[in-house]
Amino acid sequence: MLQDDIVCEVEFDEQPYKVTFSWAKSISEKDPELYTFYSVFFKNIMRRLNFERVGRNCFNPKKAKVIQGLEVWPGFYSSIQKVEEGALIQIDLTSKVIRKDTLM
Repeated sequence: MLQDDIVCEVEFDEQPYKVTFSWAKSISEKDPELYTFYSVFFKNIMRRLNFERVGRNCFNPKKAKVIQGLEVWPGFYSSIQKVEEGALIQIDLTSKVIRKDTLM
C-alpha cells in the first residue's frame, strides 16, 4: 500500500525550498536490504556526529582527552547481524589511545 506524498516547504539562507517525500518501498525484517539500510543509516549518523572510521570502529577525535602525553578518543563499534527473529544490532563503547610522543 503506497501512501500519499509528503510535501514540506522550508526556507534556508532566505531561499525558499519545496521538498517532496515519496513512498518508495516497504522493507520487511527478513529482507536483505534491511541490513544495507541500517549500515547506511549508521554511517550517516557517524558523519553528522563528527566521528571518523578507524578500522571497524568509529571515533570522535574532537572529544579527545589528553592524559600524560596520551590522547584518548571516545568511540563505538557497531555490528548488524541477521538472526532467526530478525535483526540484531550491537553497539559497544570503545576508546582509542594514541601516543603523542615522536622519536628523533
